[in-house]
Amino acid sequence: MSWFATLDNLAFGLERRTKEWICFLRYETGPLACHPDARDYSLPDTVTRAARSSPEPFVRCTFIARPKLARSEFVPEKFFSSEDSHRSGLSVFLVPFFSVGTVASAQPLPCLQWIYEDYIEISGRSSDATPAVHTGGALFSDLRSFDDVLKIAEHSKAGANELSISDEPDSVTPAAWTFNQSAESVRKMIDHLQSGMRRGNYYLANATTRVSGPARRSGDVSLYSFVKEWLRSPVRQGVFVGCGQELPAVCCFSPERFILRRGAFVQTEPIKGTAPVLAGEPDSGVSVLWSSEKEMSEQRLVTDLLRNDLNRVCRAGTVTVTSPCEVHAANSLLQMQSVVTGELADPNISHARLLGELLPAGSVSGTPKRAVSREISVIEESPRGYYTGVFACEGSQGELDSAVLIRGFFADEKQWTAGIGAGITTLSDPDAEVREFELKWRSFAQRWQRLTGVCAPDAEQGRGVKK
Repeated sequence: MSWFATLDNLAFGLERRTKEWICFLRYETGPLACHPDARDYSLPDTVTRAARSSPEPFVRCTFIARPKLARSEFVPEKFFSSEDSHRSGLSVFLVPFFSVGTVASAQPLPCLQWIYEDYIEISGRSSDATPAVHTGGALFSDLRSFDDVLKIAEHSKAGANELSISDEPDSVTPAAWTFNQSAESVRKMIDHLQSGMRRGNYYLANATTRVSGPARRSGDVSLYSFVKEWLRSPVRQGVFVGCGQELPAVCCFSPERFILRRGAFVQTEPIKGTAPVLAGEPDSGVSVLWSSEKEMSEQRLVTDLLRNDLNRVCRAGTVTVTSPCEVHAANSLLQMQSVVTGELADPNISHARLLGELLPAGSVSGTPKRAVSREISVIEESPRGYYTGVFACEGSQGELDSAVLIRGFFADEKQWTAGIGAGITTLSDPDAEVREFELKWRSFAQRWQRLTGVCAPDAEQGRGVKK
């Protein structure tokens, strides 16, 4: 059995040591398809050929125990301007979505930074018998090798069934989740955004809506149930934050990296363009994306936005679109992404300042970012909160990796919520975009049922539910 298959039992054993955890799971695979005309359209007469990653997934898992909350700030400007260099321990950041045009005003939810010392970091190919292991802190001082880590998993096998999660919904509470907007309300929001585009106010906008869930205490998610569900169908990045009832909770299955920073190197991977996986015909879905003028336009607009964002913090001439318009599989969806890289002008810039320069994520706001962010704050009926925000984690070697918080469930001290959205251009068909909202919700809503045993509604149940 590979180490990958032991992760759920390991998570069960870890929960016996402490109940407060932050977990960051990454599953790296090569693209399903590289665009045949892979061209960095930001540079004239340039053709790039991205090297395919190994078909064997590379997995990196970080389990952080007993993190210490270091900062909580409702004003993003203050949060990002504070230096995080004089700290003892590694950092984790949780940042809600905020509008660029109102960055100096207080947000409904705080930007959070934790410091941690107790952690296990495991990485390797998913089929490896023995991965690399790094540990830190007093809680894991007894772990010297992967054999020691395996003992935690092996000792928990007998008790793992105590935490098994049923795949059957709880018939008593079938309506635990409700849509905050009707399909017609979503169409009107899309029409409004397109009107602004036709007036030249902005060119790409990400429209979102919220789904309200049960009370927080009635839908508790454990580290074990999260890891077990992620293993059932791994996604690019899994994020779990469970640090007590007084702090926000996150259970996210995100397909999108925000930024990866190693020293002076920085990389971002914006996603735009979604199509369903056709049974037995994944290549057909790829062709649908590449032949769609709307989907390709969306991807190119957001890639240009992220290229411009990186140019604000990188040395002139170093920002390059290395892998344009790749198609990746994300469970029941195909998604198109590009890879943009650069070299930081200030290699000593703190992680907090770098995040502040680049947030909010362009793929979940639009372009130009300031104008469309202000419009989003007016037109969307419910605040986004941590949905479409960013989770960022500093690793043991000082690198920073981060996820855009989509395809997830979020809780404040009272209630669980989720969000769904889609990119809008003048080429968008409002009816098709409503269907895309529904497609994305179906792609991850049933994870809630498996996480908690309480079912979430499908898109048909959500129709007609008005705020």
